[in-house]
Amino acid sequence: MGDIQKDSSKYTVLTLIDQTQTKIEKALVSIGLILVTSLLFINIMYSFVKGSTIPWASEISQYIMVWVVFIGASTLMRKAGHVTMDLIARFLSQKAILYLDMFIYTVVSIFLFYLAYIGLNMTLDVYRTGQTMINVSLSMAWVYLSFPVGVLLMAINALKIVVINSRKAVGGEIN
Repeated sequence: MGDIQKDSSKYTVLTLIDQTQTKIEKALVSIGLILVTSLLFINIMYSFVKGSTIPWASEISQYIMVWVVFIGASTLMRKAGHVTMDLIARFLSQKAILYLDMFIYTVVSIFLFYLAYIGLNMTLDVYRTGQTMINVSLSMAWVYLSFPVGVLLMAINALKIVVINSRKAVGGEIN
């Protein structure tokens, strides 16, 4: 379970896609965190000066953080940074661990693609019902869309790990 960045250096197309996705994800997470910090800082200053808060600042900050969390979860998947159980792996050879990881990430990616499908349907339902944010006249579908986008990115990263590990297994890099 290594970092895709290190393991995919031999595979030009996969590396290019991964690097592009990484840059976009990092930029979006960074921009989101900067926006949240700025909004909350401005809201606190406004409250200090005017004695009341900006009604929409807290709500928008929460929704931006939802996007940051789901995109950040994709980054963790790429780095295999999610919590794992390694008790079984301690008793296996490197090759067996490689095949176990391939199996696990295949199952995880199938599950994540299914979650993305469900999340997209949920988002479309919210869009059809016309739900809007409380203090802003924007559709709640924008918030709900973070779920299918985030899990889809995670599924893509899980598949990248499967591809890299399968190339290692076929190439005989692990004994």
